[in-house]
Amino acid sequence: MITTNKTKKNTATDLVYNELKRQILTFQLLPGSALEEYQILRRLRLSKTPFREACMRLKQEGWLLPFHRRGYLIAPIGLQDISDIYELRLILESACAQIAAQRATESHIQSLQEMVLTEEKDLSAWTISTNLAAMNVKFHMCIAELTKNAKLINSVRVVLDHVVRFDSMLAQYAPSTPWVGHSAIVSAIKNRNSVEAGKRMQEHIEQARIRILNVSAGHFVGLSVPSLGKPNFEADSDDRRG
Repeated sequence: MITTNKTKKNTATDLVYNELKRQILTFQLLPGSALEEYQILRRLRLSKTPFREACMRLKQEGWLLPFHRRGYLIAPIGLQDISDIYELRLILESACAQIAAQRATESHIQSLQEMVLTEEKDLSAWTISTNLAAMNVKFHMCIAELTKNAKLINSVRVVLDHVVRFDSMLAQYAPSTPWVGHSAIVSAIKNRNSVEAGKRMQEHIEQARIRILNVSAGHFVGLSVPSLGKPNFEADSDDRRG
C-alpha cells in the first residue's frame, strides 16, 4: 500500500514537473516572471506537495530561481547564458557529427535527408515555428544517438532543452528570423567524411549562435530579475509581437 501511494505521488510530481518545464521551454512562462502556484494547482487539480517537489527539481536544474517568500521566478535568459550553451554545443555536437559520419547506416542517412527535405519544402516559410523547432531537436538528437555514447547523448539532450527555449523566444518575438539549415551536415555524413561533418556542424551552430545573439541584442535582451523583487521583462511593447 505504501508503494502504491509513493507511485501516485511520484506520478503527480512528474506531471507537474513536465508541464511546468514544457511551459518554460515554450515561453508560455516568461523569464523573470513569478510562478503562480495557486493558478497552476487549480488548473492541474493537484495538491501543494507534488507542485513543490516539482519546483525543487526544476530549481536544481536551473529552470527556477527561489524568490524570497513569494516562491519562485522563471530563470532569466542573458547573453552569457546563450553564449555558454552555444559554446558547449560546439564541443559536444561537432564530436557527435564526426562519430555519426563513421557509424550512420544508409537508413539513418535517409532519415536525416528526409528531415532536411521537410525544412526545405518551402524556402519562403523558413520562419521559426513550433514544428520547425521540434524538427531541429529531433535532427540533433538523431545525430547524437548515432554515437551510441549514453553520456554524450544525455549531455546533448540537456543542452537542446535550452535550444528549444531559445527557439521559442525567437518564434514569439522574431519569427521572421532566418532559419539555419542542416543540409551541409547531412552531405558530409553521407560522404563518410568525419572531419567535414564536424566542421559543418560547427559552422551550423556558430550561425545559429550569431542569429540569436543578434536578435537578442537588438530587441529583447534583459530577461532579468531586478533587485527590488519585481519580475521584469525588458521589451518594448512594439517588440512583443508574435
